[in-house]
Amino acid sequence: MSFKKGVFIGLSVISASIFFIFWLQMKQQVIKPPVPKPDIGKADVTLKNMELSETSEGDLAWRLKAEEAELYEKQGIAYLTKVVLSYSGEEGQEIVLTGNRGKIDLSEKNVFLEGNVKAFSNQLYLKTNTLSWLPKKRIVLTEDPVWLKQNNIQITGRGMSADINLRKIKVNKDVRTGIY
Repeated sequence: MSFKKGVFIGLSVISASIFFIFWLQMKQQVIKPPVPKPDIGKADVTLKNMELSETSEGDLAWRLKAEEAELYEKQGIAYLTKVVLSYSGEEGQEIVLTGNRGKIDLSEKNVFLEGNVKAFSNQLYLKTNTLSWLPKKRIVLTEDPVWLKQNNIQITGRGMSADINLRKIKVNKDVRTGIY
């Protein structure tokens, strides 16, 4: 084996080890999927091309876009289709979460995405079936199978919790890792 190959393999193993240490630091959190859309008749308000955002100290904290939103004011919930949620991480990188459908709790601002859910930042790409974004707790979670890719490392497993910046990630079980 050449010296360059040995250094490359060594650096890859170190990168994988650092990634695993972050997983071990995350506490496992569980969140239940949202209740089904209420069977109470028509929504109070139906919006096309909805956009909702929140600011913090004058700066944009996050932006949520949906092709359609059905608002149920009494329940404080909006059901969404073709959802895109974007926000800036602590280091200024943009983080984007997408899903075919979703729900937002209008008081807590928690967002639940389902159907072809993807998350990406400049460091990470994630795919799963469902994902909960909890801004006050500063975490994202799923109990479903996950596929993650960061640089040359690919990880699959079942269940995941991560900090909101997608830096510290814990895959709960059936973890498989490949270095490419």
